[in-house]
Amino acid sequence: MKNITRFLLVTPLIFLLATPDFIGWNMKISRENFGIKAIDEAKNSDRLGGNPVNDNLINAIPLAINATCSGDAYTNMGATIQSGEPSGSCHYNGDSAQTTVWFSFVAPNNGEVVITTDIPPADLYDAQIAVFDAPSDLNDLSTLTNEVGCDEDSGVVMGLMSIVELTGLTAGSTYYIQIDGYNGSEGGFCIELINDACPQPSNFIMTNLGDDSASFTWLPGADETTWEVEYGSVGFPLGTGTVVSAGPNPEVDLTDLSPSTSYEVYLTAICGPDVSGALGPIAFSTYGQDQCGQSQTSNGFENAFFMEEGGQLIANDFSVAAGTVNFSLENITANLWTTGGVVSMDLLFFQDNEGIPGEQIGNTIENLVPTSQTVIGTAAGFDVEKMVLDLPNPINFPGNSTENTIYWIQMIATPVVPGTQVAWEVTRAGTIGYETAYNDNSGTWSSSAGNDGVFTILGTCNLMAVENQELEDFTFYPNPVKDKIFLKAIRKIEEVAIYDISGREMEKIRPNSFEQTFMMDELPSGIFIMKIKIDGSVGIYRIIKE
Repeated sequence: MKNITRFLLVTPLIFLLATPDFIGWNMKISRENFGIKAIDEAKNSDRLGGNPVNDNLINAIPLAINATCSGDAYTNMGATIQSGEPSGSCHYNGDSAQTTVWFSFVAPNNGEVVITTDIPPADLYDAQIAVFDAPSDLNDLSTLTNEVGCDEDSGVVMGLMSIVELTGLTAGSTYYIQIDGYNGSEGGFCIELINDACPQPSNFIMTNLGDDSASFTWLPGADETTWEVEYGSVGFPLGTGTVVSAGPNPEVDLTDLSPSTSYEVYLTAICGPDVSGALGPIAFSTYGQDQCGQSQTSNGFENAFFMEEGGQLIANDFSVAAGTVNFSLENITANLWTTGGVVSMDLLFFQDNEGIPGEQIGNTIENLVPTSQTVIGTAAGFDVEKMVLDLPNPINFPGNSTENTIYWIQMIATPVVPGTQVAWEVTRAGTIGYETAYNDNSGTWSSSAGNDGVFTILGTCNLMAVENQELEDFTFYPNPVKDKIFLKAIRKIEEVAIYDISGREMEKIRPNSFEQTFMMDELPSGIFIMKIKIDGSVGIYRIIKE
């Protein structure tokens, strides 16, 4: 690695010193080091007469408690003040409000909230916050008389931004937040309302994907044991989707989904009378009924690694499930951070070499034009794009009968804007297989320690014609099975794994016992492959689920 601009951390946007867990060197970085400017298109600049939409109090933007904000989502560019509009009591040297915009929120049940603009990157480098009770007339700011909180320059990450801590609010009442740029300063910024009574969960990731189902896990925000998962078509408004309750374990299986369909899913913690802000969305697409593949989901645009020809190279792994004769790769979808998109991609594939890319397989696929590129957000001044690549011809990756077979994919992007960089998004919320590998163009690959690329591969799996490979002194019954199967051996059963006919792993346990009851009641009817491992030996059995 040559310099820290190879690694980008978004939440929060602080560039770290080199450690075993991060890639980079110690140097001071600003966004100008990336040769980019902040992205303003997604801000509250749907202008009315050149002003932000929330320039006036009556048009205050409602904010949800514990909702996250990134990428300078709002702006006070072109903002003005209204007749009778008050200035915050904490304004530096009595600075009068000049470039104000308004937000509102409903106080949570415990009457406590922290309001912060201390969120990088923030073009508006010096924001003042004042909070007021609701006025008697939203069109008459002279009735906005009771200030309940004010701050100027209490930022921790960005010292000129502000943080207001409020207590004793009336639960269910609406309050109004005035954001003003000191001395008339303008720019983009983010604002968040934090309530610790019910913190957001974290590490919300997809663990399994099928043609009609998807499974997710997460880490609780506190000691809550109840959650709500809401899903729907891409872009659906919260409150209009399908809601599934989860608990007491932090996991959920979404079933009865449609094949070859795109969805988004949100997660909310339930803490008695309080609820967290919605975490998400995670976007995913179910497989077609004859498809298989692998998918790693985004964790809120957490990190990204730059990839470029002649510079840093990035690769991520995927596996062909045991019992698969061949996987024909047909489609790749990846989250890329760009400035204006990419013209084309080069693809390289490798065998596995003990957790890093090994020998290259076949020739490089050059100048492959994306089928589609969709901006799904912004991070650190970049567009986050969902890039879809349909391969002109399927690429075949053979499997074997007893173990998953690991392969690696490397992508090199040609950006639309010459001289700009393109990064492949990664997450630290959990890895599928091995961690992302990087190469500083020296020919040596290294693991990135805890990061995993955000991408999906799809194709067709040809399952092996399965004949039982039986283990000595191991028995199981019944077969066919309705809801559970009983396993018994004279040596400890180390591992039990179930695969569907496309080769996707459906269940896996490591009992380390002589007897085991394996539940199959949640699996659909059909034919499955059961793999048993005892003392390092592997048995393969064909199971019929009624």
